[in-house]
Amino acid sequence: GSYNTFAQDHSVLAEPSLCESIVYAGTYLPFPMKPFELVISVHWSDLSQREGVILLSLSDAGERLGSVPGCKRLPPKSSQRRRGHLLPGSCGFLRPLPPGPDGRPRTKAVVMAQLDTGMSYIPGFIVNFVLKIMAPFLFSATRRLLRESFADPSEELPRRIAAKPQLYGLVRAASLAALAA
Repeated sequence: GSYNTFAQDHSVLAEPSLCESIVYAGTYLPFPMKPFELVISVHWSDLSQREGVILLSLSDAGERLGSVPGCKRLPPKSSQRRRGHLLPGSCGFLRPLPPGPDGRPRTKAVVMAQLDTGMSYIPGFIVNFVLKIMAPFLFSATRRLLRESFADPSEELPRRIAAKPQLYGLVRAASLAALAA
């Protein structure tokens, strides 16, 4: 199952380097719109010593798929979706926060994406759907996922962390150092 019922397919397609992942997301849109997909390259830059953040540079990766060694195939339903493209300037950051009242670690995550949807016109009801229904749902679902994701070590996030201690160890060390400062 998915923590986000609007994301019909989501996966990591490739990890070309220690600090880059290529990810896929196929998303539901209400009728009469066609389901939508993105293929995104996420580059991580550790600026925790200087700026106290891990910077995320997001770019469209659809054109690179054939040239990335070991890249997985797109899901079968990809051909039924409209491909969107991230535009230059899409980015984000992760900033460690002090633990919450219950002692759990916290992170502030901010993502800003500029998107070419491939649609010449986006009806008002779609904008309202995204802003009033999809965004709040996605926010709560993401919070729930982050709260629950470490409860079971067989889940994807704990498995990825265990499989890549060189990357996640850097993130953990940088986060602890930022919190101690």
